[in-house]
Amino acid sequence: MRCAVTGSFDPITIGHIDIIERASTLFDEVYVVVLNNETKQYMFDLESRLKIAQYSLQDIANVKVFCHDGYAIDFCHKHDIDVIVRGFRNNKDFEYETVMSRWNKEHGNIETLLLPQDNISYIDVSSTLARESLGNEEELSKYLTDKTITIIKEITRDGK
Repeated sequence: MRCAVTGSFDPITIGHIDIIERASTLFDEVYVVVLNNETKQYMFDLESRLKIAQYSLQDIANVKVFCHDGYAIDFCHKHDIDVIVRGFRNNKDFEYETVMSRWNKEHGNIETLLLPQDNISYIDVSSTLARESLGNEEELSKYLTDKTITIIKEITRDGK
């Protein structure tokens, strides 16, 4: 069975990677889908977010990384995926993800599996905090893996 783990991943954090690793033990294949939302402003363009995620996740054998411009349920239908896996850190995330899971079910007949963040040190990890910490490697290492930091340095050095 395959699932999708969806998000903007701007950039992918240790919290995202934890959820993806956990999903990889529950499903035969995990499709990580870097989504693009035209109404959202990103630090990294879609191509860079895809490259960062691919590099950061390359050691997990049953994970494939894609990008998609549109609704996650459309990607799922195209790739015969019945389950979206999402993580949550707190009550606010849980409420948002519950609303989204209902929307996915009503509009796409896609189930959503919500995984709580069970590593207490990841509770305060977010892409927003990671972006705010760029340039401060000690602070950044609280939010991103060494691999992710390496590829971001490469991308930003190359001006992409």
